[in-house]
Amino acid sequence: MQTDLQPRSLADWFELALSDVRACKEDPRYRISMCDWHDPGVRQCNVCLAGAVLARTLKADPAKHVVPYWTTAPDSAISDLLLAINSLRQGLIVSAASYMRGDAKRLLTPASYEQCMRLRQATGGGDRLYYVDVSEWLGADNVEEEGEPLHYNEADYECWLADMGRVLDKLKELKL
Repeated sequence: MQTDLQPRSLADWFELALSDVRACKEDPRYRISMCDWHDPGVRQCNVCLAGAVLARTLKADPAKHVVPYWTTAPDSAISDLLLAINSLRQGLIVSAASYMRGDAKRLLTPASYEQCMRLRQATGGGDRLYYVDVSEWLGADNVEEEGEPLHYNEADYECWLADMGRVLDKLKELKL
């Protein structure tokens, strides 16, 4: 698994995650499911938004189960980045910024890191002021016909993507 990542802003990492989830949605090896990080299924590897980063950017093997807070994660900085992306998926901007300290600092540009720390200090770590209300889209329908692929509710997916765009806009506005 790739671990030599260049520093980016938190907004750029989130934009990369959105690009990765779109690519995974088109890749027959993957099934988008916000209930799984990177979990090999019977026919497809189930991935959430952060799991899509594991699959595409970090090149995790689709046959391997990988989650950020177990021993399967590549390192603590990447684990914290994945947890931050998961917080952003839920509209929790301050929580995401809070993950980007310690070892994870190396994955952010200096300006983005400073903004994350300022935001965290200014809010006392609470998400109330910078919460983005997002829809809870879980991914492929849970009902599977025998031998038939799982189907997406495209309207829910498009609504979710629009909500993720609002989160990205907020990250850019806050210069994260």
